[in-house]
Amino acid sequence: MSKHTIRNLNAVSQTLLIPLYFRALAFHRPDALVRDPKAVELVGQLDYDFSAVQKLKNDSVN
Repeated sequence: MSKHTIRNLNAVSQTLLIPLYFRALAFHRPDALVRDPKAVELVGQLDYDFSAVQKLKNDSVN
């Protein structure tokens, strides 16, 4: 499976990646209310640095 590079996203497009990423994370939780295998597939196909989104997750835990 090839990766799709994402470049030059505007703020709205970047924001739309946040729920996709969190849906993919939720898929692996044993207590997940919604399991979205397509989100996991799409996140796996994207060559995108999700570290900023991961920081949101870490900040929400504190």
